[in-house]
Amino acid sequence: MCVMESTGHILRYLIVQAMPPSTTKKQLKNNTQPTKNISPTPMPTLLEVPKPKQWGRLDRERLHTLVVEGKVDLEDLSYENIDNVHSRWFPERQQRNFRRNFKDFATAFDLEAALAGARREAEIGKTRVCLLNHSLIVD
Repeated sequence: MCVMESTGHILRYLIVQAMPPSTTKKQLKNNTQPTKNISPTPMPTLLEVPKPKQWGRLDRERLHTLVVEGKVDLEDLSYENIDNVHSRWFPERQQRNFRRNFKDFATAFDLEAALAGARREAEIGKTRVCLLNHSLIVD
């Protein structure tokens, strides 16, 4: 369904809701309203509908803090767990988008933890020795 079709459906729905029950099918089809008992109400435009903010650095930091404090379990990627986290700490976000962002964050968090562990093991297991050879020639 394209945006224009969905907008048309929304507008038709709002017009039908604003009309009294005595409105005829012909009036609905022609989009005409009976003149009595109806007060004109302004229709909301698409520009007035607020867009949700995009998932950003502050959201990732907030989720990271919750994970470190043990309030959020990243191992459980079920929709039930993700929806509980969404409703409790991120209600301003869209559910569909939050699910994807949560899964992406969990994957990145696990990868970073694995890389950090590998770096520590590499530092413990290997010692780097740097030998500097300086020669001074005096005539």
